[in-house]
Amino acid sequence: MSSRKIMIALAGLCLAAAPAHAYIGPGGGMSAIGALLALVAGVLVAFFGFLWYPIKRFRAKRRRQPPENAAPPQGRVNPPQ
Repeated sequence: MSSRKIMIALAGLCLAAAPAHAYIGPGGGMSAIGALLALVAGVLVAFFGFLWYPIKRFRAKRRRQPPENAAPPQGRVNPPQ
């Protein structure tokens, strides 16, 4: 059998599926919606974490470093003893 005939046969089997005549109920539906929302929230939090925290560290590092053309800090110098 050629691969084209196999693909046509598989497509025919998928399209000829009988209906299930099943009732999921409100509890199952709400569970499915909750699981989907939890999955989406988890992906968003992971995406936010991978992007935000490196940016936050970079910004904090830039704030701590003095500019290259800045004068040295003026302060009290202890005399040698």
